[in-house]
Amino acid sequence: MGAPAIVLLQRSEREIVDHLRRAGATSPDRAVPLPELRHIARRRLRRLVNAQAVRETERGYWLDEPIYEAYRSDRRGLILLLLGIAGAIALGLVVRELV
Repeated sequence: MGAPAIVLLQRSEREIVDHLRRAGATSPDRAVPLPELRHIARRRLRRLVNAQAVRETERGYWLDEPIYEAYRSDRRGLILLLLGIAGAIALGLVVRELV
């Protein structure tokens, strides 16, 4: 996935989360409908729902803040792990060329 696609995914997630926060939709009784979403935003919403960071009710959607924060933290940890692995591979290639 290219950098522009990642930026679009992040923006879509931020727009969904910001909409729910602005509406005060942080509990089931405060759930709100979301505006019409573009394809990429619908995919991001589905991922947030699958992670249970955003919950769906008959009234609409609401943001489960503690789960969302854990979801973001887990994602940051995964990114750091992948960067560490990529760095180790790059270092190994450099050392191999020097030997």
